[in-house]
Amino acid sequence: MAVYFGFLNDKQENMYEIIEKTEKDIKYPQINFLNENDSKKEEKINALVRNELYGPYQFLSDPELAVSISYEVTYNDKNYLSICYHGSYTDQLGYESMKKSL
Repeated sequence: MAVYFGFLNDKQENMYEIIEKTEKDIKYPQINFLNENDSKKEEKINALVRNELYGPYQFLSDPELAVSISYEVTYNDKNYLSICYHGSYTDQLGYESMKKSL
């Protein structure tokens, strides 16, 4: 997944940090802009990052599944953030045939 921050520039007030969010055993990055004036952009981008993970994999929130997902930020600069998710999920019965990589 890649997120484009085309509206950022080189000014110090537009800098950001990447923080980790955890739900169940699912980890994904969130953006924390260091300028409080960017809160609307921050919310929009963070919703996009979360929705790109859960959107195609809505079943990840199913309590009947054992889920372990983490991420790696493969690239980031003032305009881009590229995220690679990896992990697995298994049903509660533990059938290995149900175990899949994301």
